[in-house]
Amino acid sequence: MMLSSNRDRFLKGEGLQLMNLMLREKKISRSSALKVLDHAMIGPEGADNCHKFVDILGLRTIFPLFMKSPKKIKKVGASEKEHEEHVCSILASLLRNLRSQQRTRLLNKFTENDSEKVDRLMELYFKYLDAMQVADKKIEGEKHDMVRRGEIIDDDTEEEFYLRR
Repeated sequence: MMLSSNRDRFLKGEGLQLMNLMLREKKISRSSALKVLDHAMIGPEGADNCHKFVDILGLRTIFPLFMKSPKKIKKVGASEKEHEEHVCSILASLLRNLRSQQRTRLLNKFTENDSEKVDRLMELYFKYLDAMQVADKKIEGEKHDMVRRGEIIDDDTEEEFYLRR
């Protein structure tokens, strides 16, 4: 999916329709289908896939997954965090790449049912903001300890800290 030619093949080979069916089936393959969709839609090269996803009524499939992580996901080995990350990434790609009527359809989904999807979005925001603040405090403590011991904080260490955030 990294190459735009592969994304075109995926689109022409009805890969989006297959992934949409896999998401609806509630089977073990659901988490893998989410990953594939995430990679197929990311960036400007994924715009055609985003448009097609809305055309095949993919919003009906993705929003229930956004509202609640499936309970069976723990058995598969994929974490709830990964599930939320892929679903949010798909929605972010849709928001970036869709235009006109399709974008309006997506935005209208957020206002349905007394804006429950906006509430869920805020819930996820505060959940990960809290986690990031805890990680930042821990990292600052480690940096302080390293400086106190006379260790140099190089680019690799900074990158490790960033990834832990």
